[in-house]
Amino acid sequence: QAHVFIAYSKSKYEKSDGSEEYSNKRTKTSSDDAEEWIPVGLAICFEGFSTFACKKLLNIHDLCVLSEFRRRGIGSALIFEIENFAKQLDCCKLTLEVLSGNFAAKKAYIQAGFAGYELDPDSGIAEFWQKKLHY
Repeated sequence: QAHVFIAYSKSKYEKSDGSEEYSNKRTKTSSDDAEEWIPVGLAICFEGFSTFACKKLLNIHDLCVLSEFRRRGIGSALIFEIENFAKQLDCCKLTLEVLSGNFAAKKAYIQAGFAGYELDPDSGIAEFWQKKLHY
C-alpha cells in the first residue's frame, strides 16, 4: 500500500513594490487552509514486510523538497511525520535508498537516525543491487 506525505509552506506575500515573494516562515504537513499554503516537499512511501523481524516496515521510496526550500527543516519534518505514521502501523523500521554521492541527503538521514543496513556487523553493510529487464 502506498502513502503520500506533503509538506506545505506559506505561499506568497506581497512586497511593497507589488511583487510577490515566497516565504518559508512556517511549514506544516497537513493541507488545512491549503489555498494559503503551497506544497514544497513530498514523500511517497510503501508498506513492506521484514522477513527477519516478521513485521511490517515502511519504505520511503521518494523524498524531495523544492530546491529553494531546502535546508529549512522540511525534509526532517516529513521524516518525523513518516516515522510517527510507521509507529501507528506498528512497523519495525523505516527503510530508504540514497545515492552514495548525495552528501546533503545522507547527512540529513544520519541526523534522523538512519544508518547503513546490516544484519550482522561481521558480515558488513547490505548493498542494493538491480538487474534491468528489457521487454
